[in-house]
Amino acid sequence: MTNLTETSTYDANISVPDDGEEITAVAAGAGRGPVRPSLQSLANRAKYLKDRIAAVLNGTLSFRALVIDGTGAATVAPTDGSLYVSRTVSGTSVPTATTTVGELARGLVPVAWARVTGTSGALNRAAGVYDCQRTATGVYLITLHALLADPVNYATLVTTELIGGIPIVAPQAAVGGKPQVQITLQAGGSNTDGNFSVAVFGE
Repeated sequence: MTNLTETSTYDANISVPDDGEEITAVAAGAGRGPVRPSLQSLANRAKYLKDRIAAVLNGTLSFRALVIDGTGAATVAPTDGSLYVSRTVSGTSVPTATTTVGELARGLVPVAWARVTGTSGALNRAAGVYDCQRTATGVYLITLHALLADPVNYATLVTTELIGGIPIVAPQAAVGGKPQVQITLQAGGSNTDGNFSVAVFGE
């Protein structure tokens, strides 16, 4: 008996003898069906799969994208470089769902964020923002890309570079399923243009 030496390759073809062929170990030719090449290919495949699984478990193999949906075995088409999670952790009464430090869940990731120029409503940089408009002095309307399960009850965090500025947040009715939030900046009791940053959390 001969022990096979595996190589970590996923061999493409596995050939088997046909009816009427003489089964041999390695001898080939007319009327013969050698099995060792096929066994070698299977051994190579097994080592390849074992090495890939070990790389995943050891954290040394990257993923093109990953969807964690709480069910598994679904056919998905995530955007390259993206990680999607489905667990919802928000609630309408205390205590809300238990979460642990470092946990990734839908409600623990910003739906959108932006840094906005106050005089024009232009975005300095943003993510998850469908539209941003300065509708009046110190008044801005931001529309999000995300279609939230609850498009009304979400948290909007605003900081302003306006000295003495007070941000006032007023969620608006969703448009086409896209949540909207109005942000008003006031200073000295009057609406005033000012640069600001905003982050939105929701589910």
